[in-house]
Amino acid sequence: MKPQPCPIDDVRSEAFAERFIGDRMRSHQDTISEATVLVMIVYSCVSFFVDFLMARPEYMLPLHVFRVITLGASALYYPIRRRSGPASRAWIAVLHLMFNTAFAWTLYDTLGGHQIERSAIPAAIVVTQAVFLTAGSPFRTRATLLLSFVQFLQICAACAGDFGAQYRFLIITFLVLACANVYHRTLINWTMLAARFELEGRLKVAPHDLVRRSIGNEALLADALKPQRRWCVCLASDWRGYQSLSRERTPEDLAAALEGYYDVCRSLLDRHFPAGNFYSDWIADELLIFFLAEDGVAPDALASRVLAFGRDLLLAKAAYSKTTGLPRAIDIGIASGHAIVGLSGPASNRKVMAVGEVPVRARKMQGIGKLLRQAFKEKDRIIYSRALFAETACPDEGRPVPPGEQVPAVLKDESLIFEDSLAADAAAA
Repeated sequence: MKPQPCPIDDVRSEAFAERFIGDRMRSHQDTISEATVLVMIVYSCVSFFVDFLMARPEYMLPLHVFRVITLGASALYYPIRRRSGPASRAWIAVLHLMFNTAFAWTLYDTLGGHQIERSAIPAAIVVTQAVFLTAGSPFRTRATLLLSFVQFLQICAACAGDFGAQYRFLIITFLVLACANVYHRTLINWTMLAARFELEGRLKVAPHDLVRRSIGNEALLADALKPQRRWCVCLASDWRGYQSLSRERTPEDLAAALEGYYDVCRSLLDRHFPAGNFYSDWIADELLIFFLAEDGVAPDALASRVLAFGRDLLLAKAAYSKTTGLPRAIDIGIASGHAIVGLSGPASNRKVMAVGEVPVRARKMQGIGKLLRQAFKEKDRIIYSRALFAETACPDEGRPVPPGEQVPAVLKDESLIFEDSLAADAAAA
């Protein structure tokens, strides 16, 4: 039996969002882990000199040996990281506990009556180290809470000689660690929220299939969105008489109608192009969509799918306007050709655009719909060129646009075709 093809992941589903957030969290954790290791390497070197300020002479050699061990253990993070990300993050916890074990022992020794005047240094370091791991933990909330509790137990053990004298210090330590846990949880929440915003931004500017494949491979997305010359199909549409509608309807009614209409458009796009190989943009009533061919898909096949989408959009518009009265009329223009497609615009508001003659021709074709309403019946229409189908026969459903002086100069050499909306025929049936 042949294996069934796997369904395409819905990049707008909560499951995909969780997957994306998980990838961002792993990247966040790895970044924190690498920064922590660098700090620990420096920390190990500095500790050689700090030991002279707080430890007894007879413990100096064992402490120096321990510092060499922790320095080597810190460097061991990198080969572990190459093999396994989770294992390398777990190694960070081991390193932290190793560091704090040495300082907790020194604190216990100084508080026990041996050079008690030097106890302030290990006390400050052991608390700082515990707070550092908790606030910048490479783990999720529960693991971080458990790790901070273990470190608090280490500090309690260091003060075991005289709890009565050190209870204030332990209370302060507990409160500081509690605040560090709250900070860490806040940082996790912000990271997850930022990941959701990033995913929403990507879905607005990149084809869905590219967003799906770019998880774990940021270079893929960056390279794909670089402005480059590509063959594309552009669909342009807007509402007829939008300015008069804006005077007749309240802004609230118009905004609600636009939102509902574009939801209809989006559902049609998802049905016709499940791989998400399109860029869409709309400003008020103006809709502009760029479609890119998938690997192995011929340009004429993409053009046929875009034309089918345009026909269904006219039908969907008719059904939607029955309930809202808006839009009253639309026309669609479809053009194809090469354009510079990629992420463009000012740094504060970059979006994917197609620069060149293709979007201009699509808008001009859409504008011809107004002329056709004067010459023919008041119907919604699709206008396109025979050149849209370079290798296959042009569909028979269309009629040629009558030549005239009002056809824009950029379309003078085009053999233009228009199709009336089938909404009236569908209603009659």
